[in-house]
Amino acid sequence: MTALPDTFCILPWMHVFADQRGVLYPCCRGLNSDTPNVDANGRPYRLGEIASLDEAWNSGFMKELRRDLLTGGKPKACASCFLYEEQAMESPREMWNRIHAPLVTDVLATADPDGTAPPIVRTFDIYLGNLCNLRCRMCYPVASKALIKEWPELRGVSEDDPELVEARRLDWFEDDAFWSRFEQFSGHVQNLHFAGGEPLLHERMFDFLERLAASGRSKDITLSYNSNLTVLPERLFELWPRFKGVTLTASIDGVGAVNSLIRNPSDWERLDRNLRFVNENADRMNCTMVNINTTVQVYNIFSLVPLFEYVLELERFMPYPVLTILEHPSWFNVRILPRAMKEEAASRLRDFEERWRGRLPRRRMGHPEKFLSAIDGIIGHMMQRDEPALIPRFVEQSRIFDRRRGEDVCEVIPELAPLFD
Repeated sequence: MTALPDTFCILPWMHVFADQRGVLYPCCRGLNSDTPNVDANGRPYRLGEIASLDEAWNSGFMKELRRDLLTGGKPKACASCFLYEEQAMESPREMWNRIHAPLVTDVLATADPDGTAPPIVRTFDIYLGNLCNLRCRMCYPVASKALIKEWPELRGVSEDDPELVEARRLDWFEDDAFWSRFEQFSGHVQNLHFAGGEPLLHERMFDFLERLAASGRSKDITLSYNSNLTVLPERLFELWPRFKGVTLTASIDGVGAVNSLIRNPSDWERLDRNLRFVNENADRMNCTMVNINTTVQVYNIFSLVPLFEYVLELERFMPYPVLTILEHPSWFNVRILPRAMKEEAASRLRDFEERWRGRLPRRRMGHPEKFLSAIDGIIGHMMQRDEPALIPRFVEQSRIFDRRRGEDVCEVIPELAPLFD
């Protein structure tokens, strides 16, 4: 096989991703660059509307993307991964290439140089609409219905704003016809990933798993989830063990009041109980891997170390959270902080590195070197550019959240108080 360029990514040859609206993208990272898979008229393909995957799979957009990745190009859709790599962090692109390395030869053997590929979907990543019980500060109504009431004031839009209208009407995932078609699309699938919203709130998703289990296919399929882990429905204890395995990723952005502020109205005591329950019952739940994803942002940059040390206590979890750089909304990105605040946040992270270097565990696929590199990448991203012009927007949005929710960001995160003077 000819050597592949450094920009190559295997996903466009084996993967389908749909956002909360059902809009298809090359993968979830394409959301950050707003690059959906579109038809010849520029209209995005939607999973809930297409009768067959064939046209969307080999659209002009997807064929051009594949050609770029085979010839060393850097498509706009992949900009988020290249951002990580600029900071010497392992990007999702690199991670998927590593995980699926044994498939590369077989996948490309059937690929055409013009970018055409047979529509054989091995991995599905589906965001099941905006049904969610949380209203995270960095989120938006299309991903959580719970934010709809606050949105007009937060963004200065009317009640009939198109985004709000769409958020109120999202229901494609409730259609029996969709789930029937999805079952047909999944004939070759090896991994099903569900996110949201909050995927564990969806009865239709569990009904779908039940049909897969009844068909006998479940034993060859791994499941994975991104969940806020505020709920642990009874059905998962019966259904998950019937699959090949389950990867459960909990979205946690801090410990105690910091997480509750960011991910309102999550209750830390309940969340802590659920995390420790999963830690003790991973085998019963058929969880072959459990980990934590942390979205690094202004609200938690001073509080990451306590979270790192909390995760180290959970023996069945991967020992280090996956660190995701928040890119949108831009006024929550850590680059907005004044230089002195950045230095303080960086000092805390470097102190953690010094205290733990050489002592970090390797259990459960934990790679200390990659985790430390990710921390360095966060610091590098933060220091690379100053964006103080966005501070007023951060302050404005924070004050709206505080007033409407009866919270006080300066009380929970006193390090941010100078921004509000």
